[in-house]
Amino acid sequence: MYLFKNKRSLKNATFRAKFGAAYEGLKEKDGKYITYQLFFFYRRLLVISCVTYFDSSLITQFITVVVSGIAVVMLLALRRPFKSNMRNKVEMLEECALMVTMYHIFCFTEFVPDPRVKHYIGYSLT
Repeated sequence: MYLFKNKRSLKNATFRAKFGAAYEGLKEKDGKYITYQLFFFYRRLLVISCVTYFDSSLITQFITVVVSGIAVVMLLALRRPFKSNMRNKVEMLEECALMVTMYHIFCFTEFVPDPRVKHYIGYSLT
């Protein structure tokens, strides 16, 4: 909220030197940057809370990571918070890669009992 409250100070060189990295590459004019920053922060809190409170339920943790990843891809596709179109696409690709990796890690749990299938899943991830 500090970044949103001081968005008028972006023209100030001292403010830009101190907090400019938080705005780096984001569209500052239309306020789209704050949605991405807030979602980034609250997503981290959601995952930490899920792991803490649902420590015995792997499926709940997995669903939380996947749904939050899908939400980030949707946010990036709809809001386009970065100045560069390529940066928006790279962020979407990173989220998709994270979801695929999480699926593979999920398959290495007791959810998949067959060691041969786990072997093939390991090759698939590699």
